[in-house]
Amino acid sequence: MLLLLPELTLLIIGLTLFMMSLGKFSTLFLRKSVIFFGACLIFATLVSFRQEGYLFFNSYKVDLYSQFFKLIMAMATLAVLLFTQNLPSIEKKSKTEYYLFFFMSLLGLMILVSSVELITIFVALELASFTVGARLFYCIYNGSNAVETTG
Repeated sequence: MLLLLPELTLLIIGLTLFMMSLGKFSTLFLRKSVIFFGACLIFATLVSFRQEGYLFFNSYKVDLYSQFFKLIMAMATLAVLLFTQNLPSIEKKSKTEYYLFFFMSLLGLMILVSSVELITIFVALELASFTVGARLFYCIYNGSNAVETTG
């Protein structure tokens, strides 16, 4: 169970952000929630840091190498969330979806780090790139001139 803790944490974060996108929340509450989610992700990654093993018929390998890069990605995510005070190119009503795509892209990257077989690598790359493409399409579709906020 601890082998997949960072990925499961990201899935829970994604589900929570999806549920939050159905309601209306203030920007400050959303920002504090997202920073809390980033801190929870770092905690989950640290808890599972020294775990090793294979999952899914040896197509998913969790070792110190993959856990190290997952920790780096989690810390980089928290740094990005802390240092991006406001996102002027993202509408207020769509910031929840932006963060949802952001965390789902991170999930794809974390899966990619532990992937062993080609099909798992392909699925992880699709998950990571699809959400980046969705964010890019959103910025282009809404006429935003700041496409650099997508990744």
